[in-house]
Amino acid sequence: MISSANQGLTKQFRHRNITLDPMGVPIIQLDEMHPSPFSSVLNQKVAVCAGTTQLDQDALFWIAKSRPNWQVHVLGRTRGERSNRPPNLIYHGEVNFDDIVGFVQHADIGLAPYTDQVGIEYQTTNSNRMLLYRHFGLPILGPDRLCDPSLPSIIGYSDPNALDRCESMPKRPEAIQDWSELAIALTQNAEMVPPTDVA
Repeated sequence: MISSANQGLTKQFRHRNITLDPMGVPIIQLDEMHPSPFSSVLNQKVAVCAGTTQLDQDALFWIAKSRPNWQVHVLGRTRGERSNRPPNLIYHGEVNFDDIVGFVQHADIGLAPYTDQVGIEYQTTNSNRMLLYRHFGLPILGPDRLCDPSLPSIIGYSDPNALDRCESMPKRPEAIQDWSELAIALTQNAEMVPPTDVA
């Protein structure tokens, strides 16, 4: 059996037994109220990039320079410090998961500045940061390849009103399944050691 969380990825396999198993989020942990890590500034929007996998730093610089009134927070390890960093672009380095939840929970905008290349589309369903953004209902800004008609919260860079839309779009939380549902789907035909009641 092959299990995939993304319909597009399943089409790449010529195999008779493929299952579509959506990813999940730790709902109990996310539903707790976490302290806000942001300093409150009147009329200032907070955008968070909760991860640095396949990071397009040029896109981050463009966003920060285009919206000097935004706080742009980047969580995760990056390679080298670039010169001329906009003052509103803040790098935090590696951050533990509880703190990441606080950043996303209290942000206004989720950033998905993945390197714009063929195949990146799977991140809409597989990326932890995208799932966190969707769970909390953030408008998401990223490459056009991430845009999907079924996910109206994702706004592509080429939209001439992309940044304005991010500022004005209300939060619309999505029902993302709990991680336990994925675990059950993946182990439904296997003997559990220890049994599920112990695990």
